[in-house]
Amino acid sequence: MGKKSRDKGASYEREIAKLLSAELHLQIERRLGQARDGGDDLTGVPGFAIELKRRAKSPSVLTFLRQAQRTVVDDASGRMPVLIMRGDNAPNTVTMFLIDWLELVKAYLKYESPS
Repeated sequence: MGKKSRDKGASYEREIAKLLSAELHLQIERRLGQARDGGDDLTGVPGFAIELKRRAKSPSVLTFLRQAQRTVVDDASGRMPVLIMRGDNAPNTVTMFLIDWLELVKAYLKYESPS
């Protein structure tokens, strides 16, 4: 990977960490060394292993989501793997496995249902 690609990825990681920190009121930071050591790209979002990708062309979604999934399996934390990505001139998107999304929806519905 060239310097331009690394810089683009690092810039995207800082952008998303700043956005999530502001929106979630959490201290979210880039996980330095993740490319060398393996693992997810951000720290500070409890319950989630977040992989970030910023690419010009359509990324291979399943490949990158599985990358996040390997992180979860390796650390046995029970976190949900999540892929956040953006292509050129495209909005940020979030991708996750259906089974994990269903857990979130069930928790939300339980939380929102009248007692």
